[in-house]
Amino acid sequence: MKRNLLILVIILLIGFIVNSCGGDEKEPPACNLGEHLGIGETCNGTNCTYKDYRTVDMKNESHNDYFQWPIYRVGELSNYGENDLTSTVDNILTGYKGLEDLNDLPNLKKSSLEQVHITYNASVPIPDAIEVLLGKYTWNGTILGIQKGNAIALIKQCMVMIGNNTLPQQVAVAL
Repeated sequence: MKRNLLILVIILLIGFIVNSCGGDEKEPPACNLGEHLGIGETCNGTNCTYKDYRTVDMKNESHNDYFQWPIYRVGELSNYGENDLTSTVDNILTGYKGLEDLNDLPNLKKSSLEQVHITYNASVPIPDAIEVLLGKYTWNGTILGIQKGNAIALIKQCMVMIGNNTLPQQVAVAL
């Protein structure tokens, strides 16, 4: 009996020591947004809470303002003015809707585009001629990053080129 009690105490002691020496907890992985979670956005690897800047109508497939890809702010809210976010989202929607006249919308829907990010600092070195045509952007083959405040025509041209599979890749550097 004493032997069983001694074994039980040893097991409990080992369990206590292992439990109390756990070390620092690791920060949860940041899922699809890399390390650029915004304020109030969290991700534990499976359950993510990102703020999607589409309106309810933009998420509703039956509405005329439907935009099928989520739009996320990349970086801290303090790097954006509310007007910059709102106007850039509106520019994205207007540019997208403007593609119907060019018959590029079906191509864009079949493209590899998965998300649109609004960034405050598209700090990749872009040759001047491309920047004039497309604005500041990032594109890694699935995620289009749009510099806040980019004009409708520039956003539209990026989407046309994604639909035609001709947008040059400009991968974002860590911000």
